[in-house]
Formats: sequence, structure tokens, C-alpha cells
Amino acid sequence: MLGTVLEVSIIVGLPVTLLYIIIKFFTRSFQPVKKELVNIMMLLYTVDLIFLVWLDPSEVLVKQSYNYIPFQTISLYVNQLIEGFIPLRVIVINLLGNVVVTVPIGLWFGYKRIKVKRAMMFATAVPVVMEVGQFIFHEIGYVSRTVDIDDWILNFVGILFGYFIFKCVEKVVDR
Repeated sequence: MLGTVLEVSIIVGLPVTLLYIIIKFFTRSFQPVKKELVNIMMLLYTVDLIFLVWLDPSEVLVKQSYNYIPFQTISLYVNQLIEGFIPLRVIVINLLGNVVVTVPIGLWFGYKRIKVKRAMMFATAVPVVMEVGQFIFHEIGYVSRTVDIDDWILNFVGILFGYFIFKCVEKVVDR
């Protein structure tokens, strides 16, 4: 997985970054180096996230899995862990992974000084876009991903966690 992310960062991310720099050069809209480096890191993260969530090729299943019942998948994993049917590693990857993968979005919102209300709107919308994209890419026959309200909930939590971590660290550093 890490190899795939690095490959995508190099093959797709570098040309996108170069295009970003060219556009900034011609529009004469460069910000201080620190800010531009943060923007470029977010750009690379976004390229990797799009690949992992939507474009990472997989077998296209005839029947797509859907879950519209909040906490159903989360409670299934917890029950499976308690009963000893599923290893903790699988649960951590699937549940904690959905939180961790979106933390950088929240950190970036905090860095960009987006107000709490707006950050919550984005934290709501971004996971919806991710899940709708998964559905669309399945329907056009490209990949099969599970469309799951619990993924939305966990992604939402990850974004808000990143946002509030940034705000807490910012308060400590500003003292």
C-alpha cells in the first residue's frame, strides 16, 4: 500500500505540483514558502486520497455492498472482535483507518483558519463526496467499494479531530 501511495505521488502528484507552481508563477500569486509547502503537501495528499478512495483498480463486483444504517458496520466489527471471529488488525485498519485518513483535511482547515461552523460543513460534505464517488465509480464499472454510512461517520470524525487538534496546538504555541 505504501509503495502504491509513493508511486501515485511521483507519477501523478509531481506533475500536478509542477502545474500548480507554473500557475502560481504566471499569476504571480506565490505566498510565503512555508504556506506554499503546506499547500503542496495538501495537494499531494489530495492526489493520493483520490487514488486510494476512487481510482485504485480492483475487481468490479456484480453486487455492490451498501450500508445506510448508522453504526451497523462499527458494531459488527466490535461484536466480531468480542466473539473472536475477526482479528484486531482488521478492525484497526478498517475503522481507525477511516478516521486517520481524513485527519489531514481537518489539520488543513485549521491551518487555513476556516471557522468552526464552516469546518463542520466541510467535514459533513467531504465524506459524502467520497462515498458518492465510490458509488459512481462502481456504477460505471471501474471499481467496487463499499458505500457505508459508517465510513462517512468515521471520515467526519477524522476531519473534525484534525481540525480541533490543530486549534489546540495553535493555542498552546501562541501562549
